[in-house]
Amino acid sequence: QKRLWIIDRFDSSHSIAYNMPGALSFKGPLNISAFKQSLSHLVSRHEILRTAIITVKGVPRQKIFKEIDFIFESLSLPESAESEERESLANEIAKQHVETVFDLSQVPLFKATLVKLSDERFWFLFNSHHIISDGWSSFVFNNELNQLYNAYNKDIHLNDPDLPTPLHIQYKDYAHWQNSWLNSRIAQKQKDYWLGKLS
Repeated sequence: QKRLWIIDRFDSSHSIAYNMPGALSFKGPLNISAFKQSLSHLVSRHEILRTAIITVKGVPRQKIFKEIDFIFESLSLPESAESEERESLANEIAKQHVETVFDLSQVPLFKATLVKLSDERFWFLFNSHHIISDGWSSFVFNNELNQLYNAYNKDIHLNDPDLPTPLHIQYKDYAHWQNSWLNSRIAQKQKDYWLGKLS
């Protein structure tokens, strides 16, 4: 996070190089209300999705919000359009979605859009800044979104054992552990050893 924050501070072009866009395609009817509930549940569950990176005395710090307001866009393409035209429109929406510029000091650092191509076809576009996500967390996000959607869609009790268990460790805990280790005597000893070897 520190590295990405430094890069962002020196990037005056508002680059999208560290965006992590993704898309899910759904075939068949979709309960949009249940889908939105599932996404809101994920935002409540994972602190990192409610996190901004602020500067305190020149140093980056995580600012975690208890709740955030985020826009879940739900777009329906015109039914009168031909299939190829709807596909083209959806691709243009996806392109604009990828080009979202995030302000690291403001939440949310993600954007979510559901595109309805027809009653039986939907695209879910999700774009986040790399400072709050990586490849593994994207896998976790998609897996939990699927579990939660099935629950809200079928009215399964939210304490069902098949649903994600409560989180006891958040990303901030890992970051704290890593920073503590990097500032430890063991880490300094290893650093001194390799600096001596490579100098």
